[in-house]
Amino acid sequence: MVALDVMHNALYHCCGNFLMANGKQLKITEKLKSDADKIREDELLTELVSVVHERSQLVDKMDDERIR
Repeated sequence: MVALDVMHNALYHCCGNFLMANGKQLKITEKLKSDADKIREDELLTELVSVVHERSQLVDKMDDERIR
């Protein structure tokens, strides 16, 4: 469940260059992002890829166990 929370937070806050303001999505262009924003986005995307990879490995293991 923690992995899903991390993935949700990464997607919610960063992915696709969207920011939430007053419950509405605002698209942020690359030129408006600060260097810190870009670094944080890269960190979150890296974390998201890691979580998705770990989940995939877990699902594969569960499938292998089910087949046995």
